[in-house]
Amino acid sequence: TGSGLAASARSAPTSPVAVANQLTYTGDLVPQITKMFDQIGGLGSRVSGKTVGIKLNGVGGGGFGGLTAGQTSSVHPGLITALVVVLGKNGAKRVRLLESSGREGAMLEDRLLSAGWDINALKTAGPIVEFEDTNGLGQGKQYSTFKVKYKPYIFPAFMLNHSYEDCDFFISAAKMKNHEELGLTLSIKNLFGITPTLLYGQVPPPVGALVSPIGTYSPAVRERV
Repeated sequence: TGSGLAASARSAPTSPVAVANQLTYTGDLVPQITKMFDQIGGLGSRVSGKTVGIKLNGVGGGGFGGLTAGQTSSVHPGLITALVVVLGKNGAKRVRLLESSGREGAMLEDRLLSAGWDINALKTAGPIVEFEDTNGLGQGKQYSTFKVKYKPYIFPAFMLNHSYEDCDFFISAAKMKNHEELGLTLSIKNLFGITPTLLYGQVPPPVGALVSPIGTYSPAVRERV
């Protein structure tokens, strides 16, 4: 109806994408992040009372050229801390930071600490802030199976850490940079490694291959999917 269209128009975000020029990671990033979320429709109705999962990008890598990892290859801790603050102010019940270490039994907090992150600042930035290394089961007892919604090209489903199913709202916090295999890292590329390497095996790359091998199902996965 006409009134319905008018209501949809009023509730639509002011912009489908928010872009801002932030010269440094120092200082208070909360106002800028708040403004950008407001420009795309706001967060409150989406995260209030909910669990938010944030997939970090590149944590544990080194910097280069005299710059830190947060300035070059990984998402900056100052940005994530400010993001957690904004989510808390918008009523998020829980924020869970997610990243895969590639090592069995690893703790994400240890990896962040070794990369120079202030864990205490993160823990106090929101009401409940949790950390999960999603390379394996982590704190869960079983993997979550995500079936492909439409006709799959290769795999009918993927098994992931439980945290990707636990969250009500998901944010991919990518570091915009070039990538040797996929060309460019953005929000979708940041999800390239969420399949647990402790569950998914890899085939040997062909001689002279310029890219990493494509992951294949391990026997444990084939039994479930």
